[in-house]
Amino acid sequence: MIKIRRFFTISICSSVVVLCLLPARQAGAQTERQRPTPPAQRLSTISFEAIPFFSPDTTGGIVNIHYRIREDFFVVLRNIESIRPDDFLARGEMLIELLNNDDVSVARHLRTIRLRKTRIPQEQDSTADVQGSVSFAIPPGTYTVFLNVEDRQSERSFTNRTQKVTTRSPLTGFDVSAPVFVEHPKSPADRSFTALNRGTDVYFGERGGHLYAVHLPSSSSGVLATYTLTLEPEQSALGIQEFKGDSLLPIPGLAVLTASVDDTLSASSGDVRYAITNPSNGWTTVFLPLPLEQLMPGIARLSVTFKADGVERTLDHTFRVLWLNQPAALRNMDLAIDALYHIASEEEMGTFRTFSQSRSIQRFFEFWRKKDPDTTTAYNELMVEYYRRVDNSIRQYSLGNETNGYKTDRGRIYILYGTPTDTRRLLTPNRFPREVWTYVSLKRRFIFEDQRRSGDYRLIAVENL
Repeated sequence: MIKIRRFFTISICSSVVVLCLLPARQAGAQTERQRPTPPAQRLSTISFEAIPFFSPDTTGGIVNIHYRIREDFFVVLRNIESIRPDDFLARGEMLIELLNNDDVSVARHLRTIRLRKTRIPQEQDSTADVQGSVSFAIPPGTYTVFLNVEDRQSERSFTNRTQKVTTRSPLTGFDVSAPVFVEHPKSPADRSFTALNRGTDVYFGERGGHLYAVHLPSSSSGVLATYTLTLEPEQSALGIQEFKGDSLLPIPGLAVLTASVDDTLSASSGDVRYAITNPSNGWTTVFLPLPLEQLMPGIARLSVTFKADGVERTLDHTFRVLWLNQPAALRNMDLAIDALYHIASEEEMGTFRTFSQSRSIQRFFEFWRKKDPDTTTAYNELMVEYYRRVDNSIRQYSLGNETNGYKTDRGRIYILYGTPTDTRRLLTPNRFPREVWTYVSLKRRFIFEDQRRSGDYRLIAVENL
């Protein structure tokens, strides 16, 4: 087998920034009752969340509903209302209702969805999201959230009525609303916040915190908060994560959802935002920064205690940290460890094989943590890019019905160096089929040959440009 350089670089394909060099082996909550119970929403095409919030009118309550719909839920067809050849349209309809205990609708919102395109989307296209929100002012009580989304150009539909939400008026003295997951403000002077809008969950590697509406007596000297955040990771071998903190950003005024009043939604990737009103009637909005970016995928439990003038309010909140677009190879730890063969030393591979499964998983993440270009987050961009390439090599270079593409010569070179600048396949009489991969930035050319005519291209030469 052809030997390759001792060092190689991996760079994220969407960026020209080289992350690092890797050594390569030489180849041979007030209480939970205030917040709706998180439903079993995975990384689906549609997610939503109903949040009980406080109203400026202290005699009633508000339910804010955020939703996110992946664009590919809708079928895009040529717009028959247009004569332009590049006019395509997706059409849908969304209904949101709040039902009381008698199953009677007490609040209703109907929205038309029209997404215009210049062509029919392809499978490899990146998928945008349709985001939006609606706010209902309703009497205190418990309600069922009914959400229905229909694609007008196919028979596809989505219906959910599993979420319940309880709304109430704030107490006359000190009180705290249910939380909203939001992004970090760009500066302490900001008076608006963007909701993360991931249903009841957050995504792995995401930064942000909680936004609360706090009602304080006129004589109050302010509010303090402390929290404990624990996470039980999906990989139990990694152990429980625990964080504590007491930092918060109080802003005079009440956070109000800036929901769209337009009955037609015609654009994707819009934000769900909260704006802070002018200070009045004892309202304070509190942003509580949380170390979300340090959490591994798993189940998180947060307990926050607010204190004002000797009175305490404690809120408990459970949520999931989900890994969006997790490389498939990382869901199989045996495969993930085996795929380290290209970059781990003989000694390191030996320890993986001799340790117990639990200890091997710990060593696996320790191995990657040492190479993490950004240790302030649990999300390791370099590891993700490596295993994205492992996934691609399995899809493109596996032989027969095997999943061994990452073990082949082409898979190895692709994993180490990424997509070639140029690829040519040479089919000439009386010679074995060849592939020539050229990497301009590396100034190298790799030549593979299928000597068995079975699709198994072996590396036969490496040339300098």
